[in-house]
Amino acid sequence: MPLIKGIGGLLIDLDGVLYVGEAPVPGAQEVLKRLTAEGIPRRY
Repeated sequence: MPLIKGIGGLLIDLDGVLYVGEAPVPGAQEVLKRLTAEGIPRRY
């Protein structure tokens, strides 16, 4: 099943989305891996 249908790409904020302070947000790495596997481009 596609992660996101009809989306051409994502703009992702870093602080509070992928990490808080110096700690990674739980699950963020897995989501980034899935975006890569789905071929969804992203910018930070």
